[in-house]
Amino acid sequence: MTTEPAPKVPILESAWRLYAQLDTASLARTRPNLNLRRWILILGVLATFLAVLTELFLDAPEGFWKLVLKVLLIATPILASALAAFTKQYFMSGDYLVLRAGAEEVLKEIYSYRTILKDKADRRDWLQVRLAEIRRQGYRGLNGEMNIPEYEGDVPHKFEKDDPAKQSKKDMKPGKKSGAACDPGYNDLAGEEYFAYRLMDQLEWHRGKILKIDRQRKRLQLAIILTGALSALLAAIGGPLVLWVALTSSLAAALISWQELRNQDYIVKNYSKVVVELGNLATRWTGLEIEERTQGEFFTMVHEAEKILWGQNV
Repeated sequence: MTTEPAPKVPILESAWRLYAQLDTASLARTRPNLNLRRWILILGVLATFLAVLTELFLDAPEGFWKLVLKVLLIATPILASALAAFTKQYFMSGDYLVLRAGAEEVLKEIYSYRTILKDKADRRDWLQVRLAEIRRQGYRGLNGEMNIPEYEGDVPHKFEKDDPAKQSKKDMKPGKKSGAACDPGYNDLAGEEYFAYRLMDQLEWHRGKILKIDRQRKRLQLAIILTGALSALLAAIGGPLVLWVALTSSLAAALISWQELRNQDYIVKNYSKVVVELGNLATRWTGLEIEERTQGEFFTMVHEAEKILWGQNV
């Protein structure tokens, strides 16, 4: 599918820029949050490992390496506590979720503007009002601190502008499709264009994410089972190996905490619901004859698709 590039519409450019600002800010705050929590868990396991080593070498003569071991044993839990305090102070407010919700709401309104409202004379005023409301919602959700940087790049920032086939699968995001035409971002959309650029894009993205998260979930579950079994084995063998039960138990606890933090079971179910419902919409649209793909059917598809995607976000 090819679409002639449309001139930039100022109100749409403002909307795309707000979406890019909220989207990049959300990602920028999500990654450090997860990284800090990962390091807290790692340091907890490391502290247990150092405690086991200290116990094993308790009767060893004093020396440089024993001193290093003692320093690390003291410093590791202190560092973990400091990271935990920092994370609680700066990342427990859920601001990245507020930003994510704002970005998705802007995207929903952009597609409404370009589809259902494309024949409305007052759609520019409507979109201006909606963008202002979303900004105010974000301001309130961030406790009155809208301290996020402006987006300085091109918009739409997730869509390929040259050859999408050159984009690696690793970097695929909604709006990026290898070897397929991508939404230029400013054209009013007909049914086939919305179906390809929005509905199928989101359907394929959610399918891919389910498979990826499911693989991660299985690996994590296997690791938890193996560490639990290893703990039981070491305890059964007894002797000096019993000390290492503390380490394997600590590792199992860290893996379980990470599993709870990532909430992969819920995410898979949430995304699966989106895939089922969008798949039903896709089947309905492709099952219609050309003459049956009326404006009414098109608007129904848009309304239902946006409701499904917004429901998943909520």
